[in-house]
Amino acid sequence: MVLAARGGHDQDPGGASAHLNHLEAQLRVALEYIGIADMHTVAVEYQEDGGDLLADSVARAGHAVDGLVDRLLAQRS
Repeated sequence: MVLAARGGHDQDPGGASAHLNHLEAQLRVALEYIGIADMHTVAVEYQEDGGDLLADSVARAGHAVDGLVDRLLAQRS
């Protein structure tokens, strides 16, 4: 699981700024090189804007982590 912090926003695949997200693409390549092919990413965005946008993003990321943990644990059962 990768927990990323982005200053900008809309950098998820398909987002308007996805082409600016170099971290996750490069990390995926490096991890696959050493045999780790199953990568899950949760990101906090809007750090540059702050305020409610950032707070909402932090809350969404927290819920996303909880959901991801639940899905991964269910896969193990």
